[in-house]
Amino acid sequence: MAVGRYEGLHAFAFILGAEPGTRVRDAVEALRAEEDPVRGPILFASEVVGPYEAFVHLAADGLPELQGTIAERLWARGLHAEHAVEWRVYEAAGATFGPKRGSPGFTALVRVWTEPGEALEVLGRLGDRLGPPGELFKGASIVFGSFDILLELGSDESLSEVMDPVLERLHGVEGIRRTETSFAYRP
Repeated sequence: MAVGRYEGLHAFAFILGAEPGTRVRDAVEALRAEEDPVRGPILFASEVVGPYEAFVHLAADGLPELQGTIAERLWARGLHAEHAVEWRVYEAAGATFGPKRGSPGFTALVRVWTEPGEALEVLGRLGDRLGPPGELFKGASIVFGSFDILLELGSDESLSEVMDPVLERLHGVEGIRRTETSFAYRP
């Protein structure tokens, strides 16, 4: 299997916990050893601080392969997760900016709930409010899951660079009902 940064079917796993006797940290380290940010199926894995314990970005050729990857790489390691499947990725000036396609040192992963029917409009507004894309605003995607949009902010400089925009700029975006943020650091 070989998918690319924007090819294939992408999903995000929010690790909620693990089977008794399984340490989430050990499982994430094993997933990181399998990371291939270009070809997958594990594009990114990290522990996080926030409402869930870890985060994994997966990609596969299609849904059957994605289900197999989740079963073989997450469930077989005893991990319990909530999943979201990526649908529409933020685009600007002919370029595509999806979450976790690059890995700055400090990352904020923000799950965004929108007003009903507003997800596409909110996706467009995020870049306007948080941009320019590729700098602090790393990417965003509309997803199928318990929330509507996954947003990534990132900086190699400091945690405050990704925290401040969440509080100062994100909450002012029209159409957002609520957000939930987790932070990760990977040097």
